[in-house]
Amino acid sequence: MGVEHEEAVRTFLLSGECERMDSTHVERLLSQMAPDARYHLFAWEEPFVGHDAIRDELLKEAPFYSQTQFEILTVASVGREPSSSSASTG
Repeated sequence: MGVEHEEAVRTFLLSGECERMDSTHVERLLSQMAPDARYHLFAWEEPFVGHDAIRDELLKEAPFYSQTQFEILTVASVGREPSSSSASTG
């Protein structure tokens, strides 16, 4: 994972902040997920797969979310460096 992956994760997490979760907010989250995304409510249960299933579950959970905020203290990843074709040369 590289810097662009870290930024994508940071953006996704911060887009989860809200006063109250509603359908507009759920759609904003879904727009950042792959069509076949998997959402685990609990690690020991089967995931919700795909936008429709995830949407249904998030809307079911929505009344329990209010004034959601995240504080990202540290993000770290390990992986290969950007390829030379995408790295700037000087």
